[in-house]
Amino acid sequence: MRRCWRVAIALLLAGPGGSIAGCRGSGETWTARPHEPSNGESSAAGALAESTAWPYAPASMRVHPLTRRVDSTSGASLPSASADAASRTDLEVRIECLDSDGHETRAIGSLVIELVGGGARWTVGPIDLSDAEINRRIFEGTTRTYRVGVAMPQEASLETGTVLSIEARLRLPGGRVLEASFELPWR
Repeated sequence: MRRCWRVAIALLLAGPGGSIAGCRGSGETWTARPHEPSNGESSAAGALAESTAWPYAPASMRVHPLTRRVDSTSGASLPSASADAASRTDLEVRIECLDSDGHETRAIGSLVIELVGGGARWTVGPIDLSDAEINRRIFEGTTRTYRVGVAMPQEASLETGTVLSIEARLRLPGGRVLEASFELPWR
């Protein structure tokens, strides 16, 4: 209760337009002002809806180094892009999207993962990241990556020492395609 009174008194002493030290870590003060529509814009929401460029949209992506082979006999299950996918998981592919500032971000679009190894090629997807439920299910907040559990087909018999090439393509809503690849030694 005492703290509330102290804050209230400090706000009154600061006056209109004043600031209190420590309220903003960056030292910058932002001033709120009424929105003034321009160019026929009817509201701030309308401006946002009409905007075609999102500054934090993915600018690049990579197959994250946490991508790994998983022992399917351990019984550990991973979230799958498909709710009806097989429960067996042999591979955990992690995809990281980065914005133009180099920070991790979520994405919307169509993700396709291709696996190449032992003279064969397999395709996973397309995974519709525009579907909010799928996006939430496979995005892992701790690592800020999309974690896709992959059950390798029965005929996929990769020998130890084989290098599995993982190629990922993400088609963004505007049609731009981001690509990344990763070499995973099969152990």
